[in-house]
Amino acid sequence: MPMTAPAARIPFVSGMPGAAGTLVLHGRELRDGARLEETSRFGEDRWVLTPAILQRHQPGAVLDFTRIPAAHRAVARELFYGMLSGPLPPGLPRVTISTVRRTFTAVSYFLTWAGTRSAASPSRPATLGGLTPADLEDFHRHLTAALRTRGMRAHYRASARLLWHYRATLSDPLPFDPGGIHGWGEPNHSARGENRTARIDETVIGPLITWALRFTDDFAPDILAAAAEGFQLHAARLAAPGRRLRAGVLEELLASYEREHRSLPGYGGKPNATFLARKLGCYPSTLRRSPLLTTAAARTGVDTGTYLDTRPGYLLDGRP
Repeated sequence: MPMTAPAARIPFVSGMPGAAGTLVLHGRELRDGARLEETSRFGEDRWVLTPAILQRHQPGAVLDFTRIPAAHRAVARELFYGMLSGPLPPGLPRVTISTVRRTFTAVSYFLTWAGTRSAASPSRPATLGGLTPADLEDFHRHLTAALRTRGMRAHYRASARLLWHYRATLSDPLPFDPGGIHGWGEPNHSARGENRTARIDETVIGPLITWALRFTDDFAPDILAAAAEGFQLHAARLAAPGRRLRAGVLEELLASYEREHRSLPGYGGKPNATFLARKLGCYPSTLRRSPLLTTAAARTGVDTGTYLDTRPGYLLDGRP
């Protein structure tokens, strides 16, 4: 299975966040009345981000690092300091406070998973640098089983990948890019105008395409001929009630059914007078009153449904 090879270790920029007293919001605009010197500092367990939320109707936000295993708290502080005020990796934007808070939940989830994995294997180093592509494949499978929505799983994977993007400023980054692992992502069907259905297996789509081609190449002439007859019948204008049929027209139509050994088109157990009237251009009541229709029904029978005169010409396994 192809996967990204571990990249060369990028040296950690020691002391990047400064001392434990570094103000983590120094790179952020603060709301009116907030004083920077009173905001959270790097060494604290809880960072209150509310002073950097400019719209007062939005809820406050706190990053509580006590939720993260002790072995990974330092790297978590380094990552979120970078997202809040520190140097950004090339190509990554400075995200909003609400995005920082959402990402904290996802990163905490990943670091807790990593801590549990280390605890289960005492010989494994309790560092992110000790993780392998196989470990991240397991995390991907874990997300697939634990989270119901594709969008949420994508957010959690992207958040874990930040520990690679910010590798130049982290003391314990991921040693490889999870995005290079085969099968790391999932197909995105949420884009407007795109098909939301997952890829159909070849054993299913193959026969479907075969029969679609048969309909267009083999069955289409029969279908189009029947459609043309149906359109003509629907477009037929019925004559006004009481208007008499031309002599012999009804007799010839009924005789054609008898010659071809076809039952009369039926509806509700009786000859379909409306259908026959459309073929003749008369009003249905004219036929219902005619003794000829009753006599013909007795001789040829009445079908359970109504059918068109167009007969299929293509044979499938020797049958129309």
